[in-house]
Amino acid sequence: MATGSSDHLYNFLTAAGAVAALLGLVGGVVVAILYSRKATATVSAQAITVDSGSVIAVRPSVNAIGPFKLTFADSDGAVVQVTPVFATEMGTRTDNQNAKIREAFPTDETGKAQLVSPGETLTTTLLFRVDPSTPQLLGWLVSLNIASKGVVRHGLHWADRVFVPVALGQTSGGYMPDREQKMPERIDLWPLSAKNKIPPTSGADDDDGTP
Repeated sequence: MATGSSDHLYNFLTAAGAVAALLGLVGGVVVAILYSRKATATVSAQAITVDSGSVIAVRPSVNAIGPFKLTFADSDGAVVQVTPVFATEMGTRTDNQNAKIREAFPTDETGKAQLVSPGETLTTTLLFRVDPSTPQLLGWLVSLNIASKGVVRHGLHWADRVFVPVALGQTSGGYMPDREQKMPERIDLWPLSAKNKIPPTSGADDDDGTP
């Protein structure tokens, strides 16, 4: 009887150890997959005014964490949007009708779409022409939206935004509340309207980076 009990205990411990090892393996695979899907998207921006006009210099940045590259989705995979923010009697208003939208990372000289290599950071600078003298203008909300494709990161999204205020003395007047201004709680970024479709990268436009 003692020998039989020892065999049952041995078999139980062996089975328990096998199950624990399997669960550890599965857990390790899950952690590895989740880590390989990670990425970060950040954006910074600054309003620059010279005698010839004003521009907003936008610097989007995307980092692919893990052993796999990050490939942007075919439609609106990497988009920068600059939206005017106005003061109103109720607080603030974002003017989505006049938002300027461009590809964050246009195709290279050979026409190939850019991607983020494993563990690397892709960054660039875009210039947007703006008019800081618009009445009641508080500044601009600059947003970066990233959508990915591929097996590992298929359908994932990342976003970041920053507010760029108008420099003092550049507005042309209008209603400017005394109370502290609140950031807009919501701004529509997806989908892009027909009016704000991304301009083709092969031709020049008003926002081609030339002040």
